[in-house]
Amino acid sequence: MPRVSKGIYGKYNKADLEEAVGLIKAGKISIRKAAGRYNIPKSTLSDHVSGKILPGAKAGKTPAIPADVEAEMTKKIIQPPMRALASPGRKSW
Repeated sequence: MPRVSKGIYGKYNKADLEEAVGLIKAGKISIRKAAGRYNIPKSTLSDHVSGKILPGAKAGKTPAIPADVEAEMTKKIIQPPMRALASPGRKSW
């Protein structure tokens, strides 16, 4: 028999997550009740409340090359040097 998914993965917005975490930390609601009310997985709420996932954290590993260095490398690779395109004694078609 195939596994039936609840289909709530990733179908909540950041505002609901922040509101639910705030209520849980204030002690006004339990993790289980917040999960049901805001349609956020209990494990996700638990991770955010415990500090396992920091506020505003992005999923995945940090890149090995910083974004600015990668952009510079991409720019140099995609755009060929002007010297190669217009060398003296060679006609450009």
